[in-house]
Amino acid sequence: MLSVLALCAASFNLLAQQRVEESPPFDGFITRITSPNEFEVGTAHIACSTKTIFQITALDGHTRTPFPSTDLHVGQPVEIEGKFSNGIVAATRVLVPVDFSGTEDLNGSGFVTPSQQNDLIWVEGYPLHITADTVIHTSEGKPATATDLKSMTWISYQAVRGPETMITATELVLYPTLMGPAELKFRTSHKLQITMPDYKAAAPGIAMISKRTIYILPDSEAQDWITRIGTSLIPQTQKDLPDTDQDKLSFQFLIVDHTECDDTCTIDSPDGTILVPVNLILDLHNEAELAEILANAIAFTVERYDYLDHNQIALQNWLEPAKWVGLIASWPLAVAAQGTQWVNGDPLKTLNSKADRIGLTYMLAAGYDISQAPYAYEEGSASKDTNPRRKETKPPAEPTALMRDLAFDYRDLHFVDLKRNEEEYARISVQLRAADAAARAGTAKKKSGSAPDAKSPGT
Repeated sequence: MLSVLALCAASFNLLAQQRVEESPPFDGFITRITSPNEFEVGTAHIACSTKTIFQITALDGHTRTPFPSTDLHVGQPVEIEGKFSNGIVAATRVLVPVDFSGTEDLNGSGFVTPSQQNDLIWVEGYPLHITADTVIHTSEGKPATATDLKSMTWISYQAVRGPETMITATELVLYPTLMGPAELKFRTSHKLQITMPDYKAAAPGIAMISKRTIYILPDSEAQDWITRIGTSLIPQTQKDLPDTDQDKLSFQFLIVDHTECDDTCTIDSPDGTILVPVNLILDLHNEAELAEILANAIAFTVERYDYLDHNQIALQNWLEPAKWVGLIASWPLAVAAQGTQWVNGDPLKTLNSKADRIGLTYMLAAGYDISQAPYAYEEGSASKDTNPRRKETKPPAEPTALMRDLAFDYRDLHFVDLKRNEEEYARISVQLRAADAAARAGTAKKKSGSAPDAKSPGT
C-alpha cells in the first residue's frame, strides 16, 4: 500500500509571510486540481511552472523516472519540494511515490450494480471488468453469462488489479439473494421504536434503543435537510425495488441529541433508520463530508452488513472458548474459520471499510465531491489528522484507504464539477447549535421537574 506523509501545521504559518522562503519537503494527498498547473494538497496550494520537475519515485526513494504532470489526479500521494511565497508553494519538484509490486488480488461478495458498459459491473465499490477469460457460474456450478449479472444479484468475486489499476474479474459466482428466516427475524427484532417530535410545541421526539432513550431534535427544517441529503444517496437499485420485495428498505434519517449516544458515528438500524448525532454534523465542514457518513450507513444496511457483523461477533464468541480448550482443530470449527477468513480480526472494521468504498459510488451518483470523503471519516471516527502531515506521523488507516480508492478507481474524474454545499452547511450548523441547546435545556428541565412526581404518594 502506498504510504502517506505530510508537513506539520506549523510550517504552513509561513504561507502568510510575503517573503520567499525555502519549504522543507512535505508529503500528502492531492485533494483538488484547479488548473493544469495548480493543485491542492489539503491546506497547501501548489503552483507549478515549466521549471518544475515531475518524477516517479519507488517507495525505497532511489529509483526516479520522469512523470508527465497531466497524469496527476485527486487521491494521488505526492512529495513536494519548493518555496513559500504569498501563501502559495511554488513547486520545484513533485515526486509521485509508486509501488512497483505489480498486481493485487481482490476478493469479496456483494450486490451487483450494473454500469452503462456491458463489460463492467460494480461490486463492493470496485469496478470489475469482465473479459472473455472471466469464469461465471452459479453457486450450484451451473454456467452463467454476463447478462445474468442483473441489478441486486448477489455474487462473490475473485479479481486482479493490474499495474494500470484496472480491476479484472477472474471468477464470479452467483448466489440466491432471498433472506432466510433468521435474517428476517433479526431485521424485525432490531427495528427502532420512533416517536416523532412535536415541531409546533418544540418538543423532542424519542428513539428507543434497548433501554436507552435518544431524543430527536425538534427542528423541522433541519430534519427535512438531513432527509433530503440522505434520500439523494439511496442507490437507484434500492429505490427501484417494488414495495413487496424483502430487500426493499424504508430509509429514515433523523438528527438526534448526542448526550445519550456516541457522537462520532451514526446509529443504524437494519430496517433503514439512521440516527445522526448533532455533534457529528457540527464537527464536519460541508455536505459532501456528511454525505460520506450517510452513504456509509446506507451501504452498511443495503449490503446486509449489520447481519453479517452480528453473525461474525457470535462466531468469534463461540470460537474463543473452543480455542482456549484446544478444540479449534476440530473439523467443524476449522471449516467455519476457513469460511470466514477475518473472523479473528475486526469484522466491523472490515465491513466499514467496504461500506466506505461503496459509499463513494452513492456520493458520486448524487453529485457530491467524493474527494471530501476521507476527511469525513477522520472527523466521524474522531481520528484527527492533517493533510499535509509531518513525515514521522503515521496516517490513519481509514482515510488512507479511501484516498487510495480515489487514486485507483476515480483517477479520471473531474472533481471540481462536484458539489460540497459549504455555505448551506454553515447556515444549518448555526441553526443546529441553537436548536440542540434549546432541546437539551428543555429535556433537562423536564427531567428535573418529573423527579418529585415519581416519588409522590399515589403514583
